[in-house]
Amino acid sequence: MVVCKALGALFLVLSAFEAARTLSRTYELEILTIEGYIELIRQVRTEVDIYALPIDEILKRCDGELLLRCGKEEDKTPEDLLSLFSGAGGKRIKDRVAYKEIFEFCSDFGHNYREEELKRCDASIAVLEARRDVLRGDVHNKKKMSYTLALSAAAALVILLI
Repeated sequence: MVVCKALGALFLVLSAFEAARTLSRTYELEILTIEGYIELIRQVRTEVDIYALPIDEILKRCDGELLLRCGKEEDKTPEDLLSLFSGAGGKRIKDRVAYKEIFEFCSDFGHNYREEELKRCDASIAVLEARRDVLRGDVHNKKKMSYTLALSAAAALVILLI
């Protein structure tokens, strides 16, 4: 009976540790996704500035790895930015300011003249870089807090159940 209780306590602590690791990965994935969108917007800006290409041609020219970081799920290249964002990319971003900025950029892109699009790209890059820096500063504290809370909850459950 004691062995079963010890094994149960061990599994409870291990599952709490794994839950904390999963949370930590989601924080890192959010930052990587925002960085992917920053890089994508920079590439979109360059392509619009130099070649004045439409967005479907720009997305075809993009690196597949970059599109995967932005949340591309399917094997085919997305037709526009909004379809790219409405996939996994939008689900990965929990920060409201970054989500709103990327959503507005993706939904509004292609409806204005070239100069206005370039200004919009610059403004979006500035906002997303600022949010990325804020999230990078918070990620260490969030990771520490998630480990602390998960392991403390597991320890409390072990004490209550034993």
